[in-house]
Amino acid sequence: MPPFETQQEVLPIQLPIQPLNMSRRRVSRVIPKPDAVSATSSSASGSVTNSAAAAMPASVAGISVEKSSKPAASGASNNGQLFSKATVVTLEKKYATVHWAAEFYCTISSPCFALPVLLYCDPSFRWSAPEIHTTHFAIFLSVLTALTSMLYHATLYKIFSSLDACFATIMFYINTIHLLKSLPDPYALMIPDLISAVVHSPWTPYLVATGMIALFIFSWQRTAMLSLLLMVVMIPATIWGFVAHESWAGLAFGLVGLSMFAADRFKFFCGHSYWHLAGGLSLWYGIASGALAK
Repeated sequence: MPPFETQQEVLPIQLPIQPLNMSRRRVSRVIPKPDAVSATSSSASGSVTNSAAAAMPASVAGISVEKSSKPAASGASNNGQLFSKATVVTLEKKYATVHWAAEFYCTISSPCFALPVLLYCDPSFRWSAPEIHTTHFAIFLSVLTALTSMLYHATLYKIFSSLDACFATIMFYINTIHLLKSLPDPYALMIPDLISAVVHSPWTPYLVATGMIALFIFSWQRTAMLSLLLMVVMIPATIWGFVAHESWAGLAFGLVGLSMFAADRFKFFCGHSYWHLAGGLSLWYGIASGALAK
């Protein structure tokens, strides 16, 4: 029975072992011992990296949220500063008279800046004057100055404080330009030709107003000092304009008003409301001198 014995010799189960040995050889060939160690270390570091990466999105998300929220926070802070309380205020006691106005006497005296609007009721007002557009613009600015001043002293918001300083300064400059435009002949000849050309240009009031608005917007956080410096620069020309028109009442009210303003600013006594009254009367005399000049 040799065939049967041959079959028994062939039958031992070694075939399943061969693929296992071959697979082991393949593994040993593909990943040697040093590489296996590096592979295990890299896999360990990979697992650490993966775990760190799993924790990273929260921090990354937090950073991205913080970065994206920074512009919104800055915009919100700007809006908050605009409607925060002004840092430069008068000596008047706050909410001492009524509950709806922080500085009552300054609030009710602010409409004095709009006194030039009464010129429209004057029978001698020349509606066809050569420089009537400057007169209309000056009267419009006087009303705007009175409105912003009233809102500022009633609320003490920073935005109204900046607007008050801006329009009061523009009003001061336009009043001076209006005086210089209508100078009598002896004084008109004293102005240099270049300055006279600038003063008599129909675009000068509007360019001055536009430039100052841009300047105050750029430095809206420091409008009080900016307004004070710009007014000090123009005071000599304003005084000369009042003297040339022989408007002694306007000059006197203007000097008294500026004195009251300085006394309140330097904390000598509460005189800001008197500045409104005297400044409004000086403004009325100044615009009237230019509008009613022959």
